Amino acid sequence: YIFRRYEFLRFPILKFGFDKELFKKIFKLGLPTGIQQTIFSFGVLSLQSLINSYGSDFIAGFNAANKIDTFAFMPVQSFATAVTTYVGQNIGANRYDRVHKGVISTILMSLALSGIMILIVLPLGPTLLKLFNQEPAVIDAGMAYLSRVLPFFVILAVMFVLNSTMRGAGEAIIPMISTTISLWLARIPCAYFIASNYGRDNLFYCFAIGWIVGLIITVSYYMSGRWKNKSLVK
Repeated sequence: YIFRRYEFLRFPILKFGFDKELFKKIFKLGLPTGIQQTIFSFGVLSLQSLINSYGSDFIAGFNAANKIDTFAFMPVQSFATAVTTYVGQNIGANRYDRVHKGVISTILMSLALSGIMILIVLPLGPTLLKLFNQEPAVIDAGMAYLSRVLPFFVILAVMFVLNSTMRGAGEAIIPMISTTISLWLARIPCAYFIASNYGRDNLFYCFAIGWIVGLIITVSYYMSGRWKNKSLVK
């Protein structure tokens, strides 16, 4: 249907060629993002190792709550994905005034939606967790996660939108640096420290600490305006 309706999207399969400049642009954006995902995956494994040390009920509670958390944050992720395209299009058109307005609007919508999800999910937390497991110990562990992570969704929402703004502008290095520092220098060390000194339930505050560190890095770079010079379209 697309090939038939939109002529400009048709491509001759037998006439593919190697475009060096296009390859460089894709590599410039793709490599940092790939590295970021790899670093993040290793970080998740490290944190999971700590959580696994507290037994099966705690593991089950964390995994169930994490699924609820992921589902609750999906709408905000959709906004972040949309702003990437929006920023790329408007920078390509040299409409930086629209970029800033769009980013602010997306942040406000993400904050509002995060607040709504917090107000819905937290009170329903025990009920939602029972869909995964009926054990009281599992539900307690899940609520330990939700009550210490969900209230800080607003921080994560802003960071997601700004990181997506950077990628849309052609800047993939700063989101990678932000993720690496917030994960390996903040979240994981804090998780082990808090668990050892303040109990296993409180280790989940490490998520908020990591997000705050990441947000500081991202906001600082966004306010500097240097990302405006990273556009792949000149």
